Amino acid sequence: MGQLQFLYFGELGLNEAAILYPYKYSNATGTYWAPHPYAGADKWRCHIISSTSNSGEYRPRILWAEEGLSVSNYREDIGWGMKAPYSVKCVRNLEFDSKTSEQAYFLVPDPDADANRPQNMINVTEEGSGVSKVYKFDMKNINDASKRFYTSVELEPYDEKSEMARIYEGFETGELLIDAVSNYQELKSKLEAGTQICPDGYRVPNVRELGVMYILCDDSTWWDNKYSMTSSYYSLGPLGSGKDGTGGGKYSWTAKNGSTFTLAQYGGNIRCVRDWNP
Repeated sequence: MGQLQFLYFGELGLNEAAILYPYKYSNATGTYWAPHPYAGADKWRCHIISSTSNSGEYRPRILWAEEGLSVSNYREDIGWGMKAPYSVKCVRNLEFDSKTSEQAYFLVPDPDADANRPQNMINVTEEGSGVSKVYKFDMKNINDASKRFYTSVELEPYDEKSEMARIYEGFETGELLIDAVSNYQELKSKLEAGTQICPDGYRVPNVRELGVMYILCDDSTWWDNKYSMTSSYYSLGPLGSGKDGTGGGKYSWTAKNGSTFTLAQYGGNIRCVRDWNP
């Protein structure tokens, strides 16, 4: 699952065939008609199955690519009585130099050897503990097309495809605001009105920054066991999950305890962040 999620952070530097959710899907209309095995399932969905499963379970984890980083366990349907067509994204490991050894064609290179160790896409450092822990994320290895400008003020609310939803060279975490807002509509309205929510120099994270924290910050105390929100909104609309008016309430993303990342209307907490030059 981690390999699929990390593709999302740098997807603006990938070609159409490599990204998890090709843009052509978002404009797809119609359904699979009987006798297709997925009759009734919307064509615009793209659910990708991974090799990862939760501890003690045998159901693999699924990435809902049309929702960015939303995940769930494997299920036979995707709600509203619809069957779930699953996709597979094929990957392979790189950075093993098969020409550096006389026995390269017979032996697998030592993955622990420094020369064979690929660079981390994101490097993380930590300071402190518990709810006040500070994480610093070095994002320099992400392709330039997926990065944005430096800022020391709030990012305006835009959808996940906009420049406002990209990553800078690095960022660090700040204060956790408990129950700062009641829902995404309230948060969006305050940001658009210029209301300062985070302390000076800090701001509300965008969807990719929230995703980085969700994956790499696994301390439940740090999340205060509540949903944290992002400034970004969903490009397919508040009813994007259904796209026909049946989905309901999916305005933006929330993350909780490093275990849940999903589209929702409600949240409350905000983990403030700021751009950082590694």
